[in-house]
Amino acid sequence: MNHHNHTYLKRRSGIYYYTRRIPCELQQKYNRDRLYVSLRTRSRRKAMAASERLSNELETIWSQIRAEGIVSKVSSGVRLFTQNSLQSRSARLDNDEVSALPYISVALETYLDLKGRDRSPSFESSVRRSVSYLIEELGDKRIDKYARSEALTFRDALLRRQLSISSVRLRTHSQ
Repeated sequence: MNHHNHTYLKRRSGIYYYTRRIPCELQQKYNRDRLYVSLRTRSRRKAMAASERLSNELETIWSQIRAEGIVSKVSSGVRLFTQNSLQSRSARLDNDEVSALPYISVALETYLDLKGRDRSPSFESSVRRSVSYLIEELGDKRIDKYARSEALTFRDALLRRQLSISSVRLRTHSQ
């Protein structure tokens, strides 16, 4: 999908930034009207590629948010009419079929593409190690399928590996 990515690119002090207006109906969710993300590159070619990836990911996420809103409106209207049939249907739905969010292993690759440029090799190996620990402990799931209780389980598993508290904090918080 072509989103005219050149219009989403801004250059400041030689560094490219991805900037894009958030659709009006979604601005409340983000508490802002525009996204502004450093692409951490001076290369126009790399910036264009990163812009394309970001645009596609945003379109997927925004489509999912819109769909959830439509489903919510429709189900609240229909609920008065057929509440029991909706509940039994939703109980049978497999949420993985509905979710458009990536698995943690795919998110890892996207993260490294966007954040790993011009970083030391130890950065990538540290991020990959952290995610491998997560997958080993909790499985490779869609990123919206991890629960808080699982995060606590993951933390405890890292502590059982006798990692230092600072290493556990590093692996359980954003890199």
